[in-house]
Amino acid sequence: MREGRIRRSMVYAFLTLSLCGLVTLSAFQNCAPMESTYNPLFDSDLSFDCVGAGCERSLNAVKIESTVPGVMLDKRTDPWDGNTCDSTTCFDLGGYCDTGGYPGSVFYYQWYLEGTTPIQEVRTTAVCDDRGRFHVLVKVPKNQFDWNKSHRLRLFMKVLDEYGNEIYNPSGVAEWTYMVSVRSY
Repeated sequence: MREGRIRRSMVYAFLTLSLCGLVTLSAFQNCAPMESTYNPLFDSDLSFDCVGAGCERSLNAVKIESTVPGVMLDKRTDPWDGNTCDSTTCFDLGGYCDTGGYPGSVFYYQWYLEGTTPIQEVRTTAVCDDRGRFHVLVKVPKNQFDWNKSHRLRLFMKVLDEYGNEIYNPSGVAEWTYMVSVRSY
């Protein structure tokens, strides 16, 4: 009989401590909604109340703004396999974006030789995230990039509808153009 009481009190102690542990853990769980984040493309702070397919859609609201003023590459003098990234072959671009209420987005960049002749267009894996920001890794096109001439890079975003169809905003506010300078030593 005494063993039964000891066993029962041990079970009660275990259950009590377990319950206290659950209460403590649930008290510190952060269930608060995400706070807004500043995005200069909006009249006020970015609101998380309307993100994605449920929002009112407007191609006029689709736009990007880069936080990178220009691009400077070091001149490449040695052979390059086309896969590695360093200061002569890759660089990052980033900034703010607005998908205009569409549920998705995709970024492209296009290289132009001497500003006018298109040499390569690349679909990236970058998207406009739910905080209204983007980050794109740009690679120099192998065998098409002339290190002795000037280049222009056009970055643009297309929005995606719920079926995955890409929609481009023809007004041009969803693109950014960079002059790419090559520094030789």
